Amino acid sequence: MPKRDVLRKRLISQEFSTQFSDNAEINKSDEATTADDIISSIREVQEEDLFTKLIEFDKQATASLHVLQKYESESGLHLTLLTLFILCEIFGGAVMLIPVNLAVLLSSSNLQTFSFYLNLLLAQFYDETIKVLIKAIVARQRPGANDARFPRINKFSFPSGHSSRMGMLGFILISDPNRSFQFYLTFIFLAVTVCSSRVMLGRHYVSDVIGGFIIGTLNAAVFRNMFWAPEDTFEGWFTKFVDVTESFGL
Repeated sequence: MPKRDVLRKRLISQEFSTQFSDNAEINKSDEATTADDIISSIREVQEEDLFTKLIEFDKQATASLHVLQKYESESGLHLTLLTLFILCEIFGGAVMLIPVNLAVLLSSSNLQTFSFYLNLLLAQFYDETIKVLIKAIVARQRPGANDARFPRINKFSFPSGHSSRMGMLGFILISDPNRSFQFYLTFIFLAVTVCSSRVMLGRHYVSDVIGGFIIGTLNAAVFRNMFWAPEDTFEGWFTKFVDVTESFGL
């Protein structure tokens, strides 16, 4: 066989071997991609299934805790619970707590108290702003029981504003070493009662309340560490405040 033919056969053999190897690698790559896609799809289905189960559990827990559905509207127990929870809604709301904060601020007799309650007032506005933004982004509708029994405050449910407020105030007030043990117990009782009322009245889901409390606590931690102003920042303000109150004979 001529040498030229031998070389030609070797080249053809090498080309066939290279092409076969490339095809095998492509097939392996396709198989790996397909396997990854299948695993990814299974994980997505599992995650979606878990999320659906959590949402369903949240709805069931909320329905079971909405105690006002369990009693007739004519019963004394129904009216007692309704009155208690409505009072919690009023006293735990921004419409009540912000004016109370302002009243304590305006009755301050020393720089320390003035500075603390001014910071606390600013912290409440900070918490309200973050809460409103999250509500607008998440846009979760309130439970159906809210529409059936009570006038709607606003249409969005997550996070609970009352719970966020309790978490924020709790972090700041309880971390203050000047508070008495009785104050701590009173505030904890108030916070638990207010947060519970959100579900009992059908205003919120359980997850709204838990999430709201966590968000409020985080807001307080951020504000306390990043925006809380020292007493001397407000010294000039306090001096002017004292001058104004004295000029009015207060």
